[in-house]
Amino acid sequence: MQTKDLKTHLMITMTKKRTQNKENYYYIFWIVAMVAFIVPQVFTAYGIMKVTDFLENKVDKVILIEQ
Repeated sequence: MQTKDLKTHLMITMTKKRTQNKENYYYIFWIVAMVAFIVPQVFTAYGIMKVTDFLENKVDKVILIEQ
């Protein structure tokens, strides 16, 4: 009877461990996906800000020649 309890206990712990690994991979996947989605957006926003600053500076430096 003790051997049967040991087998049952081992099967339960092995099943729980496998499920835990799947959960860890799930969280790792979503963290990587979130970073891969957010980082390009940050770079794009930074680039757009730099372009608008550049264009605003160009507009400030326009010389008007009156005839």
